[in-house]
Amino acid sequence: MLQHHRSLPHSNLAVDERWIQHVLAAEHARTVERALQPPWSARLAARLFGDRLDRALIDGADPTTSATLAARATLLGSRTTRAELADELDAVLASAQRPPSRLRALPRHAALLANASLLRELASILRGSAPLYVRGIAMVRRLLTDGTGPMYTSRDGIALGRALRKARAAVNG
Repeated sequence: MLQHHRSLPHSNLAVDERWIQHVLAAEHARTVERALQPPWSARLAARLFGDRLDRALIDGADPTTSATLAARATLLGSRTTRAELADELDAVLASAQRPPSRLRALPRHAALLANASLLRELASILRGSAPLYVRGIAMVRRLLTDGTGPMYTSRDGIALGRALRKARAAVNG
């Protein structure tokens, strides 16, 4: 509360305090609005620097602190991106059910087959209508795209299973 000054009547203090609270609330509303509607330059940067921004979101960065992070979070949380990631999870699992090919680098078949139910569950969650946390969506994207991650290096599937459970928990909050 504002300190009472002898030259100001008490009734003015209450009005001043309400006015300050109103100004602070309006500033917070503007910050949230900017985060929800990032400018085109931030949306472009969100696509160009996706991997770096995804790492920041995975590490717990607050998307409202930066227009670029907000744009990345909006992109990751979109129905289109969620559906694309779910389709990629399904495609990776389908590829594991075919014989390995030497012509392309694929995730470890045994690890994928050992975690088939987790992959299907995560794909189903991504396709669902419930709101999801972008930190978890970024984790799923990283699992699919990081050639040095557990999807590509886990021989027995234990590390991949741990990463999938962590992503599932993060998606659901």
